[in-house]
Amino acid sequence: FTLMRNSPRKHGMALVEANDPILLAASAPIATTELNSPSIRFVIDRLLEYAVRSRNGASAPQIGVSRRIVALGNPRPAILINPQITSRVKAGFAISALDKSGKQIKLRLEDKVAQDAERLINSLN
Repeated sequence: FTLMRNSPRKHGMALVEANDPILLAASAPIATTELNSPSIRFVIDRLLEYAVRSRNGASAPQIGVSRRIVALGNPRPAILINPQITSRVKAGFAISALDKSGKQIKLRLEDKVAQDAERLINSLN
């Protein structure tokens, strides 16, 4: 895959246009055997860079890569690989995902962080 070029830049990163078909397509999951591949590491690094600079999150499709990777930006940057919302609670929800090393993690998110994560995860489906 290639990252989008000649796209609007936000916080130093080229993002796909809002009407790009990649944003409407379901993203492919990532096998644990792919986690250390140069292409996946590159995407993870770019998403983390964006999350740090913008203090917002981003999903791989937003940078032109149709894979199930999300970077949360606030309160501290985190990578979620193959994230799934597993349950909903009053002010948020629980997520199951892999971290960037391939370890299974479970998070409980609330308020704005939960809203941002939900938006990003929905962009993968």
